[in-house]
Amino acid sequence: MNKVDYSSRIFNRFNQHNLRGIDFTVKKKRINTTQFKTENMNKQYPPFIQKLEKTDPELYQLVSAQHDKIMSQGAIDMKTKFLILLAVDAFAGSTGVKGISDVARKMGATEAEIAESLRIAYNVAGNKVLNASMAAFDL
Repeated sequence: MNKVDYSSRIFNRFNQHNLRGIDFTVKKKRINTTQFKTENMNKQYPPFIQKLEKTDPELYQLVSAQHDKIMSQGAIDMKTKFLILLAVDAFAGSTGVKGISDVARKMGATEAEIAESLRIAYNVAGNKVLNASMAAFDL
């Protein structure tokens, strides 16, 4: 295995736990994971995060790190995270619903799971209106 392959493997393993920028000692070799950050630049961030890279690089670093942490494998599996993201995005009226639903499908979400997630968003939105509407009545 050449040095690049080994470094990429180490970076990918540690990056899953959002440990970039921390030095690790592996087989008596010092590996600084910040040097591998550029290898992972093919991550896809929403367009508004991508624009930050040029307009405010410091904020971009903070926002992209937060995004990486939130959208990495954790207690909630990735498919479920994208279904939650889909429901929240739809509730917020975001333009990302199509892209998120496409990613959810790639993660294995069925059309029924996508529809149910969107029904949940609709229910939350509808309940918000019903709750506010009750102010019209003296009950």
